[in-house]
Amino acid sequence: MSKALTTPAALTIHPSDPTVNVFLGTLCVTVEQREVHASIAHDIEIIGSYDADKIRTRPSYVCGILIQSRGDLAFPPCNKCQNNGGKFGECRRIAGYWKGACGSCRWKDHSAQCSLVRENEAKKDLSLGTDIIGPSRVEEVDEDEDEDDEFGSSYEHPIEID
Repeated sequence: MSKALTTPAALTIHPSDPTVNVFLGTLCVTVEQREVHASIAHDIEIIGSYDADKIRTRPSYVCGILIQSRGDLAFPPCNKCQNNGGKFGECRRIAGYWKGACGSCRWKDHSAQCSLVRENEAKKDLSLGTDIIGPSRVEEVDEDEDEDDEFGSSYEHPIEID
């Protein structure tokens, strides 16, 4: 039986601490969680009560902590965070991960209700802080450009190896 850990105001978690970060890494089971976990972390606050054992067993809690500790501040915040304050002290999201839902909505497993959700959003490159080429950044090729191709640079002019 687990005991709910209740905090009067907020509890600070330190994912920037290597020991805490290693533990959090053991909870990451999906590719998306591992990608986000590999990025730089900052400390977060969890507001109110929560069941400490559920962090180990509930993927939405892990995702919420990952979003909150690695995400960008959302401005304006999502509707739920703006009205209720959310589970964390700030509203944060990571473009393209979990459809851009904020950490508080993802914690509650209410991603679909988050006003920050964006379908087909390019994933943020967490190592560089820039967007990875995604569906919204695909460029069309101009078919007329083939006329000036040199040998070895097109289907009509293949590279021949003897």
